[in-house]
Amino acid sequence: MILAALVLPPGRFHPPRPRRLLEFLAQDVARQRPPYHSDLDVIGCVSRLGVRLAGLGGWKGRCAMKGLTNRHMIDQAKAVLRPRKLSGDNTAGDVACALLSSSGNLYFGVCIDIVSGIGFCAEHSAIAAMVTAGESGIAKIVAVWGDGVVLPPCGRCREFIYQLDSANLSNTQVILGESRAVKLKELLPHPYAEVWRVDPA
Repeated sequence: MILAALVLPPGRFHPPRPRRLLEFLAQDVARQRPPYHSDLDVIGCVSRLGVRLAGLGGWKGRCAMKGLTNRHMIDQAKAVLRPRKLSGDNTAGDVACALLSSSGNLYFGVCIDIVSGIGFCAEHSAIAAMVTAGESGIAKIVAVWGDGVVLPPCGRCREFIYQLDSANLSNTQVILGESRAVKLKELLPHPYAEVWRVDPA
């Protein structure tokens, strides 16, 4: 059985009845390319459905997905990878991020590149959605670019993940490929707080 929940903006949408949710799911699955290798592929459709209904900026599709593999995390990030041009020379969506929180909720984000340097990484976007929902612990995180090239987080993102919740240093798995993931502490052996001997927690 597939269990899923959609978090929708109050006053704009009403959570669909179970039968209606299954109808939405069936329509979404029909638009995806077969074959489906597991229930997680179908759950991913529910997550994307939540994103489309509620809007990517500030709301999310949420599912209990603690068992997501690296491959599934990469595919979830690719699902929201939509490069687009903004005004002027500004762009967005060239990099997408999927983040699995410690409690098993999945969040998404994309980068925004602004010529004045005030844009932000896809990881920051996904983390902002997670914090908005009241969470700070990260179990897994991955960022993808182009045709699904997995990117390691930049130094700013690594420190950001740690400063957000010091437990992330030991608990967060940073996905570097389908068959490779490392703990954040391997990518950030000397966090900034170490210099001042201060634990951000």
